[in-house]
Amino acid sequence: MDLLATVEGKDVLWGKGYIGVTETGKPNALELPELNLESRLNLGGRWREIRPPEGTDNMTTRALRMLIDSYTKKFGTPPPAITARLERTNLEAFQRAYVHAIEQGMAEAEALKYAIRLTPAGKARITVGYGNFDVDATAFKPVNLKSREGVDLGIHRVPTIVRFNARPSRTTGGN
Repeated sequence: MDLLATVEGKDVLWGKGYIGVTETGKPNALELPELNLESRLNLGGRWREIRPPEGTDNMTTRALRMLIDSYTKKFGTPPPAITARLERTNLEAFQRAYVHAIEQGMAEAEALKYAIRLTPAGKARITVGYGNFDVDATAFKPVNLKSREGVDLGIHRVPTIVRFNARPSRTTGGN
């Protein structure tokens, strides 16, 4: 599923949605639905941020709603889970929240779930009703973390690869 936006009068691809299907046309339980989004696009040598109209859902929430709707139309039920891998802004937000949670004395498993909820990706999934998280964090390395404002937070040992599955947080199927 291609996600398009009109920027400066041109349709541009800002993401793709993936739904795994078996040879018989059924949902593939081994390939959960996933989004690959890019909120910054290079247009004519200039980087532009893709933003929705004021007062509407953010881009991730919009894309998730589209993915859930497409899956539901095809299979008659919302997806059992949606998978993701954190990158760039989401990964940085996760790492900062993870460090905060560990410093507050949370156990690692609790800190991982706490941190995912504070990322833009996690917040968007909560918004669409997919707020039960299973987090797989690996490749722990020393990273020089910075605040959102660019203030140096020091070097902390944090996961550098974070994948997670979000399952419905309510019985209505997440929509």
